[in-house]
Amino acid sequence: MKDAFISIILPNYNHALFLQQRIDTIFNQSYENYELILLDDCSTDNSRTIIENYRNHPKVSHVVYNDTNSGSLFSQWKKGINLARGEWIWIAESDDYSSPFFLERLVEKITENVVLVYSKSSIVDVEGVAYSDTTQWLKDLSATKWDSDFVEEGKVLFSEYWAYKNIVSNTSSVLFRKDIVKKILFPEGFQYCGDWLFFAQFCFYGDIAHVAEPLNFWRQHDRTTRNIFSLEKEVVRMNENTKIIRFFKKLAKTNNLCVLQKKYYWLVDRWLCFFTYKNLFQVKYVNPSFSIKLKFVFYIRLIKRFVVESCKSIKNKLTI
Repeated sequence: MKDAFISIILPNYNHALFLQQRIDTIFNQSYENYELILLDDCSTDNSRTIIENYRNHPKVSHVVYNDTNSGSLFSQWKKGINLARGEWIWIAESDDYSSPFFLERLVEKITENVVLVYSKSSIVDVEGVAYSDTTQWLKDLSATKWDSDFVEEGKVLFSEYWAYKNIVSNTSSVLFRKDIVKKILFPEGFQYCGDWLFFAQFCFYGDIAHVAEPLNFWRQHDRTTRNIFSLEKEVVRMNENTKIIRFFKKLAKTNNLCVLQKKYYWLVDRWLCFFTYKNLFQVKYVNPSFSIKLKFVFYIRLIKRFVVESCKSIKNKLTI
């Protein structure tokens, strides 16, 4: 489908520092059959001034400003999808940017059976200097899977990988078919993990394609959601992960697919990363919303860690 019409949705909130680069890398795409929908969620910086510079560009089909902040990235997704005229959607997050060949290379992978295609992403700092890529997040699932291009049956990809982690990692790296959206559970009410819920469901409606070339640049900075830590935020994130896992297990059962409990142990390890002695007196920490089996694994590992760190603490005191 080399002539596929793409609707590019750019949801922005207070990313004026990166917004011009984001928009310019869209207009510099080698593939030109697209529209751009600009959405601003009541930014308090000078994002609006930057957006207005592009209002009359022939590729811009909509400019929409919210009067109040929606509080939900996914509500902005839904608004953009409803406005989209294209058969394929690209949600280009406002603090990321892309190679000029991003659309061209991904569109090449589209066939009648493909419902979603995505590329590897380079992880860059605030200045755009690359220091990692998204395959690092997936090493526990496979050391080599994402080193090459592939087109794979969605259900197989789900049962082996996507049921356990969000294997696209960054929304800006994805093109997906608009008509599938009405068939899946939309992540309304989610704050952090709705992209995992959203994209993984495409597996049940066709093939998934991957481009190993890092054509997307995922920017990490001090305002990136995943870099703003608090126990309260992590509780919400874990609650969302738990809801998604339960939903995925039902999907797997309905489709006669196998889901392995041990592949969710990364969630336990992530939770243990927040361990300090004072956490043991916080109900939110010691009673995470895991399944019973995962809670058992968590408590065993927590006790082991507590014993090890207690011994280290006593040893250090004795040597002083």
